[in-house]
Amino acid sequence: LIWGGRERCDPTDVACTQGGELITAAGELPPPKRPVGYEVTDRLKMSFVVAGEPAGDVVVALWRPAAPTATDAFVRLGRGMLTTGENEEPASLERSTAVRILRNEAVVLGALRKPGGSTLLVAGQTRPQRVPVAPPKYDDDNNLSHDAAGWLSVRRGGGSFEFVLTPRANPALDREWLIIGQVEEGMGLVERLNTLPTNNYDRAPLATVQLRSVTVL
Repeated sequence: LIWGGRERCDPTDVACTQGGELITAAGELPPPKRPVGYEVTDRLKMSFVVAGEPAGDVVVALWRPAAPTATDAFVRLGRGMLTTGENEEPASLERSTAVRILRNEAVVLGALRKPGGSTLLVAGQTRPQRVPVAPPKYDDDNNLSHDAAGWLSVRRGGGSFEFVLTPRANPALDREWLIIGQVEEGMGLVERLNTLPTNNYDRAPLATVQLRSVTVL
């Protein structure tokens, strides 16, 4: 089968790994060690669905002192309570999907399906327009590096809902991404996401990856 410019295996074939390779506990990488001086302030459990089937959970731990504004925004997005303007419906990570997967480099998530916002009259338009919640901007910074698998990071400076889980060490991410936490449980699932086949255009996974729910622990 050809889809998105790449050959895709028949999903009815038992040898097809379109939904990623299942990783055993013995084969998964360990979570990274928490950086010295950072205490866990928040935990979120992200429940994933891959190709329409429950795939498991990833539990992430966040450290607000590492990036206070960015971490607060991420937690509020996880709670489904993020707004940046008045009288807005809040944005939420729930039902968001994967953006792209760069194998052994970055699993990029955060394509919102519940962007919230408000309906406004816009100059030049005859009908009210739906304006989604704007991603917050911030000037948080730290000296943490993407030197291991299992870091969670967001865009430096904000302005995006995208976030990264690292499947391998990749210090090249330090320039554009800011670490705010780490994976505590679910490294096997991170590795499964890392193995998903992608298209040739924007590296989006051929199998739909969705955050079915996000729970603040």
